[in-house]
Amino acid sequence: MSHSLRHLETQETEYQVTYQALIRNLKRRKGFGLLFVRCTPAQGEEIIPQMQQDVRNKTIEVLRLEEAKENLFDIISEIQSRQKLDVLIITGIEKSFVEYIKPGIGGQGNYYKEDTVPRILGHLNLERERFRDELKVCLVFFVPRFALKYFVRRAPDFFDWRSGVFEFLTQKDCLERENSQFLAEGYTEHIKLTAQERIAKIFAIQELIEEEGQTPEQKADLCLEQGKVYAAAGEYEEAIVFYERATAINPDSYQAWSFQGLALEILGRLEEAIAAYQRAIEIKPDKDEAWTNLGAALANLGRFEEALTCSERAIQIKPDNHYAWDSRGCILFKLGRLEEAIASWERAIQIQPDYYNTWYNKAGYYASQTKV
Repeated sequence: MSHSLRHLETQETEYQVTYQALIRNLKRRKGFGLLFVRCTPAQGEEIIPQMQQDVRNKTIEVLRLEEAKENLFDIISEIQSRQKLDVLIITGIEKSFVEYIKPGIGGQGNYYKEDTVPRILGHLNLERERFRDELKVCLVFFVPRFALKYFVRRAPDFFDWRSGVFEFLTQKDCLERENSQFLAEGYTEHIKLTAQERIAKIFAIQELIEEEGQTPEQKADLCLEQGKVYAAAGEYEEAIVFYERATAINPDSYQAWSFQGLALEILGRLEEAIAAYQRAIEIKPDKDEAWTNLGAALANLGRFEEALTCSERAIQIKPDNHYAWDSRGCILFKLGRLEEAIASWERAIQIQPDYYNTWYNKAGYYASQTKV
């Protein structure tokens, strides 16, 4: 049997052992109880319906918190007043932590070392006796890893009531689905995020990175995605930290080197940007984007002949790369080859008529001729 098959079998066995222990606990429990299930959100959505099916002697409901809350007791009490309830599964409590935490790019785990305590956790600490005495229901919190750490460190009084913590390893197929979900969203989706949504996404990605079973390539891709989230918010120093993590894990990640170059260039660190682009080109010399970006960075340093070579290489790889044609026009203008510059800009406009930069550059040329 191969190592990978043995690993999958071990994962499945551990999953079933944990799940059966959780089911046994719920079946024998009466009255108030406090359990924590550590898993990914997608995994939770698979476990919950199975729990409802396997614990038939209990009335189980699910409370999905879609936004930050401060008082959980009143919400649960109101649910309990409307119906007989043995078990209440609670998901999404981590949404109440987000505004209080800071990712801490300087070291893993800094987010739970902050002095502030989310109001909902302060409330749980202060009201824990009321939960035990007045709520005759077993509460099962489904939480990601960072939220469980937050309970341990910021709600120790409430957490002490626990009668079990069940940690599920993420199975390979579930892990791949979650990876694909984050990696498919893209830069344009990141731009739309609010500050709190951005932090929540960074944590969610970090959760996946820390899952057992991730390959180095997958970890590198997820670190790259964290960097993109920061870059979309204009936080380029932070983005570079994650791009560097990606290249440290997978030195052959073309995208990580390319995005690192872009962030460095935006920050004016041109020599470092050039080195990053050159590394990207070493990995994939047939990618036109890196050649285009390298040419622009060299031009910004006044190295126009080298820059021209790069732009023309990008065009050779992809003749309809309007960015490269536009950049070539600017470089030729700087070299005094004016007719060629105009022709290059016209080719860029022909390919992409609504790219305003090319029109601006071309207009700048005519303005300069008028002044003469």
